[in-house]
Order: sequence, then C-alpha cells, then structure tokens
Amino acid sequence: MKHLLSRVTRDIGFVAMILLFLYGAWHYGVRGDLQKFDQVQGVLSAPSELHLSMAISYRTGPLVAERYEMSDLSGRSEAIYTVEGRNGVRATVHDTLRSVDVPAFFDKAKAEGVKELASKPPVKGANERYTIRVASSIAGVSGSHTFTFTSPAFWATKAGREYHIVLSKDKPVPDLLTLQGISRNDPRYLHLVEGFEAFGTPRFLDGKARARAAVVSRAHA
Repeated sequence: MKHLLSRVTRDIGFVAMILLFLYGAWHYGVRGDLQKFDQVQGVLSAPSELHLSMAISYRTGPLVAERYEMSDLSGRSEAIYTVEGRNGVRATVHDTLRSVDVPAFFDKAKAEGVKELASKPPVKGANERYTIRVASSIAGVSGSHTFTFTSPAFWATKAGREYHIVLSKDKPVPDLLTLQGISRNDPRYLHLVEGFEAFGTPRFLDGKARARAAVVSRAHA
C-alpha cells in the first residue's frame, strides 16, 4: 500500500512538472508570439493615407491658379483638378480611381527622390510658380515634404554648372576654363510636373482639358 501511494505521489509530481513546463512555454513563448502577431496585424490593418498635390500660380495671363490633387485613403483613391481664371471663374473636375493608381504614382515619385528635392530660387522672367507637396501615413509612420520652384524645363536642361574651388597658398589659382564642375541640371522637377499633368483616367484628362479651356475662354471674354 505504501509502495502504491509513493508511486501515485511520484506520478502526480511528474505531471505537475510537465504542466508547469507547458505553462512557462506558453507564457514566455507562444503567448509572446501571439502578442507580436496581434501587434503586426494591428499595424497592417491601420488606415493608410497618401496625399500628393501640385499648385501652380500665374503672375500674368488669363489664369490665376491651377491645382492638381490626388489621394488614397486605405485603397479609396481620387483625383481632383481645379482651375481659376483671373476674372474669378473657377472649375473643378473630380474622379475616382483604381486603388493602385495613386500608390503607384507615389512609389515612382519616391523612387525618383521626391522627398529629397529642395525649393529652387525663381528663374528670371518665369510666369508660373509650382508648389509640390507629398504626405503619407503608412503603418503608423507619418511624414510630409513641400517645395517650390519655377521653370522646370530650365532646371532640367539649362541650370548650368557649379564649381567648388579651394584656394591654397601653395598652389596657383585654378583655371576656370579647364575645370569640369558639377552639372546643376535636375530633370526630376520636370518629370514631376509632367507626371501630375498626365495623371488620371481618359475621362478625367478630357474633363480637365475642357474645364481649363472654358475658364481661359471666359477670362478672354
């Protein structure tokens, strides 16, 4: 009888050790992994937002301003174009898009370094001034970048070259005619402008062209 009780007690202790081990594994292992999984799922299911806009202001001419806007809110995308004449007439075109259109445009702009572009000084005689803004909120990380410039075609091909000269008392002044310099041309400004102007469905582009033509014609009336 004593032998039987001793065996039962030993078996109970062994089972208790197994249960304690399993609880520890759950508490420090599986439970922790499930918590991490829940956190990742929370991030992936968090609302995402993309906003891109290009505003153009005119010093002279029939138009005062144009504005291109595109946004994506967790897969719901839209594009908006607004044009305003110098006589106060304004027209707006709005269109819904496929869920991939705005994210694709954003990814391409990001790959070309849109968030690295800085504002440029006005080019003499420029009539248009561009302001581009990109903003995003993805997986809980938010950020935005805004910059202004004029004459995107100028910055793409005619910005000239930049020279960095370090003077030394032990060396003669270098001949500027023989220096190679660094090109200041940056076609990314022009690429962005052309991208905004060409973005949208055929019906959106047609509506934009009609709205612009109507505002211009009324400004001349």
